[in-house]
Amino acid sequence: MATQAAGLPGRIRGFVRWVVRTPWPVFSLSMLQADIIGALFVLGFLRYGLPPQDRIQLQDLPALNLTIFAISLIVVFLAGFMVNLKMLMPVFRWQRRDNLLADADPAAETADDVARRIRKALGFIEPARLIPGPDCGMKYLPRESASGKLRAMTEAATRLRAELGG
Repeated sequence: MATQAAGLPGRIRGFVRWVVRTPWPVFSLSMLQADIIGALFVLGFLRYGLPPQDRIQLQDLPALNLTIFAISLIVVFLAGFMVNLKMLMPVFRWQRRDNLLADADPAAETADDVARRIRKALGFIEPARLIPGPDCGMKYLPRESASGKLRAMTEAATRLRAELGG
């Protein structure tokens, strides 16, 4: 995939790298699947969950009503997609701001850099629930680089535990 992304323009290449490196496209597909399953449950209820005299037979409805129903489903689906996208935009911006869309840098960060990132995370989660851990992609780095990154993470976590008294 990386060889295919190399020949693309900058923004597209960044998007391809993002799709490969993050689980958000999978989550988006999961939301789509949940939307479809929810619609099927509603249709199933309207068809089989009501008493026989109240059941809706789609073939008995006028064509105009079926058209309105189909358009409503499409509009609701698109609105749900837009809401999901709006909820994910802060994550996209965060990943872009923290340079997570850039190529993996084989140089190990310093323990101070890692500690700064962990402190940022502490603004959103309580210290007892935060577990610093390596991100995906270590298997593509040289062994020395991955080892240096893990040492920096360990040192930063040890320092912060001492600071926080935990």
